[in-house]
Amino acid sequence: MWEYLPVWAKRAIRWIMPSYLKLTTSFRTFTFEGEEYRYFFHPYNSAWGKERAIEIPLALKFLQNSRDKRILEVGNVLSHYQSISHDVIDKYETAEGVINEDIVDYQPDSKYDRIFSISTLEHVGWDEEQKRPSKAIDALEKMKSLLSPDGSILVTILIGYNNEIDRFLREGKLRFNRTYYLKRLGIRNRWQQAPVEDIRYPKTGYPSRIIDQVVIGIIDGEDRVCDQKNSGHWTGEVIRPKGDCFVGYFRRQHGITFSANDVSERVKWFNSQYRFISSKIQIQSSMSVLEVGSGLGGLLAMLPPEVDYTGLELDEEAVEFTQNYYSQGHFLNIPLASFNPYRHYDLVFAIEVLEHLKDPLAGIVKINELLSPGGVFCGTSPYPFRWNVESDETHLFVLNPENWKKLFVHAGFENVQTYPMSFLPLLWRINKRLNPVLPFYLPIPRIVSTTLILARKAP
Repeated sequence: MWEYLPVWAKRAIRWIMPSYLKLTTSFRTFTFEGEEYRYFFHPYNSAWGKERAIEIPLALKFLQNSRDKRILEVGNVLSHYQSISHDVIDKYETAEGVINEDIVDYQPDSKYDRIFSISTLEHVGWDEEQKRPSKAIDALEKMKSLLSPDGSILVTILIGYNNEIDRFLREGKLRFNRTYYLKRLGIRNRWQQAPVEDIRYPKTGYPSRIIDQVVIGIIDGEDRVCDQKNSGHWTGEVIRPKGDCFVGYFRRQHGITFSANDVSERVKWFNSQYRFISSKIQIQSSMSVLEVGSGLGGLLAMLPPEVDYTGLELDEEAVEFTQNYYSQGHFLNIPLASFNPYRHYDLVFAIEVLEHLKDPLAGIVKINELLSPGGVFCGTSPYPFRWNVESDETHLFVLNPENWKKLFVHAGFENVQTYPMSFLPLLWRINKRLNPVLPFYLPIPRIVSTTLILARKAP
């Protein structure tokens, strides 16, 4: 019916409808992170009936208490709805006060306290003469580089417009401290916050005729996450990370130089453990595998080549190395708490990782959420001898196997089993097969004594 209306009628409806809705439904609100927001009504670009109705209120909340702060908007959006005084960069739109530069080339005199972008990132590198989808990742990284140490970034992205940016979101290549999702309910433009499990990425038909899912990405400070905890609901204020404890970790703790020889050494060291693990669980080429704490990729080097592998690692240098070294798999510099993929995994590994977590129970609960029904967790953690506690400053929870069992059961796992494993030092350097698993703990310094933990998610 709409297509048969004359132009003047369409224009009249577009301008009258927001005023009508504002008068008749001004009481309508949506909830985001426990706080209520009024929907935004405006005639420009039919904002009253689109995702702008929720994006603008969230952007305004983000800018609260920013009177004396330096603010940058990427993509000229907010000025169409209200007066602004902050910097705006937009490569194509010509308007008063707009900086017509490409964000990836932008070099301001000083950094910004607040940077925000309203459904613009999905156009970067996509709606251009020469398409380069990965430019969206470069744009986000550039925004991070322009951020002051105490600053924050808000980005909204429309799901269903750009299939490549949707893929980047699924694979975690667009790195946020916190990611939220909003879904449209019905034709009256009502929106509701939704968990990642409810988000559906289109398989075909890009761009979608109707956008009904929006991603909200938040970056705090320099996006270095060592203590990733969100206390309370989102207030638009910065939650600061507390230290870069895993920056340069492998160089500092293990003397790694990131070479092919380092990978070879790690594979030889892990060989006996992998064979022991393989005797306890099935590892098939058709499986999807997530590794928490992927390090130099030693596990991937031993898995069947057809395995669908994703690795999470906090040491950025290690991630950069593995991304370049391996031709298969995906390596992401994302903390476990912030990883929200579009799918679940058959196997989750965490080799010598659990003891580093600042909240091990929360981490185990997150792992349970990432597993498919019936999926298996496999991890190791040092036995709590004194030297295992003191050997690494990031060893925060070196627990007895019975404590690990209790945590996994409390997190909802079934059939939790632990196995002692000890290894004699240095023999693996001679030959990878000269490192048999000793099925007991040895209280002798320099002998590796660790616990293998296997747990299954309920079907």
